[in-house]
Amino acid sequence: VMGPQGAVLQEGTPNEVYAEPAHPFVASFFGQVNQLTGSTAGGKIKTILGDLPVPACPEGCTVEVVIRPYGIKLAEGGDKGVPVEILNARPLGRNTFIRFRVKGQGAEIPDFHCRKSGVFPATPTAEVRAWIDPDSAFVFPQTAGKSENDPE
Repeated sequence: VMGPQGAVLQEGTPNEVYAEPAHPFVASFFGQVNQLTGSTAGGKIKTILGDLPVPACPEGCTVEVVIRPYGIKLAEGGDKGVPVEILNARPLGRNTFIRFRVKGQGAEIPDFHCRKSGVFPATPTAEVRAWIDPDSAFVFPQTAGKSENDPE
């Protein structure tokens, strides 16, 4: 996969590149993603959607987190995750494509996108909560504003 400046960012089969992207651009190459940036503390990064483990990063490391739409989980009610406001829910076949924001989220943070099987939410007035599936998030350490995997 070539990056925006023409440098080769990753080589491999389509399945390898999709499953194990080496760079934030590569992770977003196959479609819409959600992106967050922050610093590590205590082996995790605090995000607006909750803490995410980042054991391979030293304390204070700046990381970029890329989450594909299936990597954000939503549920009606319960205690897991953070309360969110559904901005748009489009049922398309077997899935509903959802755009949402965390309740109280500032305008400087972009809306999030995810997909959920079936019709969601089942009750339009239900309280919905969201969280990141750590196994479906890609974490890229950064140095001086660049991903560590950027070409020289």
